[in-house]
Amino acid sequence: MSRVERLLERLEKAAGDVGLEVRYESISRPAYAGGLCRVKDRWVVIVNRGAPPDEKVETIASAIATRETDDVYLAPDVRELVDRFKG
Repeated sequence: MSRVERLLERLEKAAGDVGLEVRYESISRPAYAGGLCRVKDRWVVIVNRGAPPDEKVETIASAIATRETDDVYLAPDVRELVDRFKG
């Protein structure tokens, strides 16, 4: 497993820990990596299955950054990445 794959795995877990569901979907717009959306009563991060790994990482990290993470354990590399996306 590559470093990026391990990071994606940790980001997916962190997303679940803050109440986000991560879904990988085929998106017809190749330049669109995905994003956060509300589906019925759940917040979902839609990730373009065809996006490059670094864009998948950014999509999930930026979605997590919209959530309160102070009381949630995030691995140090995940917290550092998420904090970059906090405004």
